[in-house]
Amino acid sequence: MPNVLISALQQLPGSLDPYLSKRVEHRTNLRSKAQLDMCRADGETLVVSALDVSDSGIGFLCRANVAVDEKIGLRMAFEHESAFEPFIVRRGTGTIGGFKIGAVAR
Repeated sequence: MPNVLISALQQLPGSLDPYLSKRVEHRTNLRSKAQLDMCRADGETLVVSALDVSDSGIGFLCRANVAVDEKIGLRMAFEHESAFEPFIVRRGTGTIGGFKIGAVAR
């Protein structure tokens, strides 16, 4: 079953990633940074900003570090009646003001 969150993000205005040669899949950078709710296993919920999306994953900016292999849930912010969709973190890189996180749909 296709991931509903990834499909919704792919509909936002974006531009192709200029670094496609380094990627397994085509990735779309989002011009309008979508706000997502991220739920951690301990129940903590944070608002994060989606940076890019591919057919199987999402890159986002988070103020807290998230461990590689951590299981998280993501949903569009402000859509509290929708369910969190499951993702697993594959990378995290420190940046100014937070961390760039890459996660794939489970």
